[in-house]
Amino acid sequence: MLQPEGFEEKEKNNLVCRLNKSLYDLKQAPRCWYKRFDSFIMCLGYNRLNADPCAYFKMSDDNDFVILLLYVDDMLVAGPNKDHIEELKAQLAREFEMKRLGISKQDSRDANSPRQNMSPSSEEERMEMSRVPYASAVGSLMFVMICTRPDIAQAVGVVSRYMANPCKEYWNIVKRILRYIKGTSNVALCYGGSNLLINGYVDSDYAGDLDKSKSTTGYVFKVAGGAPSSATETTEREKPKVGGLSDPRFGTIERKMKRETCTANMAECPGHFGHLELAKPMFHIGFIKTVLSIMRCVCFNCSKILADEEDHKFKQALKIKNPKNRLKKILDSCKNNTKCDGGDEIDVQGQDTEELVKKSRIGCGAQQPKLSIDGMKIIAEYKAQRKKNDDQEQLPFNLWKENKLLPLNGILKRISDEDCQLLGLNPKYARPGWMILRVLPIPPPPVSPSVIMDTSSRSEDDLTNALAMVIRHNENMRRQERNGSPAHIILEFAQLLQFHIATYFDNELPGLPRATQRSGRAIKSICSRLKEKEGHIRGNLMGKRVDFSARTVITPDPNINIDQLGVPWSIALNLTYPETVTPYNIERLKELVEYGPHPPPGKTGAKYIIRDDGQMLDLRYLKKSGDHHLELDLNDGDYVLFNRQPSPHKMSIMGHRIRIMPYSTFRLNLSVTSPYNAGFDGDEMNMHVPQSFETRAEVAELMMVPKCIVSPQSNRLVMGIVQDSLLGRRKITIRDTFIEKDVFVNILMWWWEDFDGKVTNLDREAGF
Repeated sequence: MLQPEGFEEKEKNNLVCRLNKSLYDLKQAPRCWYKRFDSFIMCLGYNRLNADPCAYFKMSDDNDFVILLLYVDDMLVAGPNKDHIEELKAQLAREFEMKRLGISKQDSRDANSPRQNMSPSSEEERMEMSRVPYASAVGSLMFVMICTRPDIAQAVGVVSRYMANPCKEYWNIVKRILRYIKGTSNVALCYGGSNLLINGYVDSDYAGDLDKSKSTTGYVFKVAGGAPSSATETTEREKPKVGGLSDPRFGTIERKMKRETCTANMAECPGHFGHLELAKPMFHIGFIKTVLSIMRCVCFNCSKILADEEDHKFKQALKIKNPKNRLKKILDSCKNNTKCDGGDEIDVQGQDTEELVKKSRIGCGAQQPKLSIDGMKIIAEYKAQRKKNDDQEQLPFNLWKENKLLPLNGILKRISDEDCQLLGLNPKYARPGWMILRVLPIPPPPVSPSVIMDTSSRSEDDLTNALAMVIRHNENMRRQERNGSPAHIILEFAQLLQFHIATYFDNELPGLPRATQRSGRAIKSICSRLKEKEGHIRGNLMGKRVDFSARTVITPDPNINIDQLGVPWSIALNLTYPETVTPYNIERLKELVEYGPHPPPGKTGAKYIIRDDGQMLDLRYLKKSGDHHLELDLNDGDYVLFNRQPSPHKMSIMGHRIRIMPYSTFRLNLSVTSPYNAGFDGDEMNMHVPQSFETRAEVAELMMVPKCIVSPQSNRLVMGIVQDSLLGRRKITIRDTFIEKDVFVNILMWWWEDFDGKVTNLDREAGF
């Protein structure tokens, strides 16, 4: 050991100290004390119990006995003969420094204390107590305690523990409390003095309670210098508590306060993220299936890929460039392998580079388990080897218990960069080990702001409550590990922590209960805020406040082509597109300029003249044209983009030629509704007007409806003839159908846009 400071002797540096007396804080002290006490008590003729080495007994000739129980340096002596006990105590006092703590009497025959079981002792007592309004009386006492009589809080707290099945003794206590209230109903505290004004003081913190994520409040009211009503709770001068979910370093939602991290206000900085170190690694609900697929592809012992290089499926997987599809093919070639076999070196092409990477395929020969997902845990099952004397296999057993992630975490970390590329992962940005949560990010307060309910309380966001539950159970799990709790206890806390982390991300997982508030309302998780129609993306971001766009209800019109879109005249007058004046269109544009922003019914005009220097001339006040650009209203035949949310595939947004029509809805051919997944039950769709020649060219050549009839994903038709059109064509083309002249002319007027109702000689020669 090191020599004490100030007492060093250089010539004795290599010597050690001899322990003459046991010191209490040394590890050797309990053993030295027990050896000394054991040798002394054995010399007195006492025997040690085999079941407990700290229990000693001594039998006398007259069947008398003395029992001594030792707990560290405390002793309990018991026996029927008091003289023998005193003799032992005197012997111990001569050998050790003793202190007597008194005599413990435990005799059930002489006991005069209340019975420990507060339930009725007989069936008659139970029947009698069933007719007593015990619960109602205790509830009334609780109301009185909260409102006007805090002095009975302790007594009411005791009697409220046995509400379900109380005994008669507790009913007597309840009646005694009622008599006490009746007897003291006219007794009160009296405050005297000349100044009887009430002065109140209140203070509160900001989400200081990590368990419930609520603000705590303290108050005191003084009358004549005294405090008739007060509450003392944790307060920090109305400021957020440091280290909590509303730590001022995260940011603040108060306009006057500045961030402690960057000294910026709410308008300049959206806040800063924090993090929570988890007591154990946990699954991320978004990656658990990917983790299972990767674990089925690699060895459980050496983390090498299980596929055989001579396997046809494995060779086909190496040729796939799409990382997601490559992982599926690798999984198909590995899922049936039950042993990690060795192999030679193979060449694997890098994901982002064209160079070939040499990869060692030397396996370890270990047996592989069968992996499956059970709720929020991954289960591995081994099949034991065949017995020597029996051909039957043993039943599979669970290798991993619930959420025991230590072996899985090590397996994912050992996967090499070459194997990551083969599995379709870029090791620079997405390693398999990163799919396990070890640190949970904590968003800043603007993500989950609190709402001030009144002057002293706040209502916290659902995400704040969910994070508070995660922090609470994470600390409970750390406490259990520090206390050395059994493995099954720690396992239950880990499972509870995994549940709250999963419901923090997604509270609508199949097979799992919903995380709720105290009121029973389900917590709105992160996924619930993003997906569906009311989410942030569709509800706040998509199709909101976009220039040169319109949105209204769609209605069917079988008389327009599939690439046409009926646009209301009111919408056509509001939307514009730029067009350059050329010798080829100047006459047409002059007419539109003459119409201006207020054209005749059914016509469209122009809004602005844009000069080369960017100056815009409003045609409401100026009527002239020239070699400039014009902002024109929409006209028949203009190209537009039509879209319905959500947009899951390419055909969710296609190009159309507009056709100006009366009324206030978009008109659409019935055959075009299937790729949009639209229906005429009140659905609304968006129309976007291209603003450049390049965009209009792309719409005309790539995005028009006739060019999107066949899906590039599955090479099948996404739109077809509807039933009404099919039946009409069938009826009009059968051989025994004869059409009168007036009906035929009406059909020509519907089909032939330029038909004026007159049949010429050329039409007669053509068969009309």
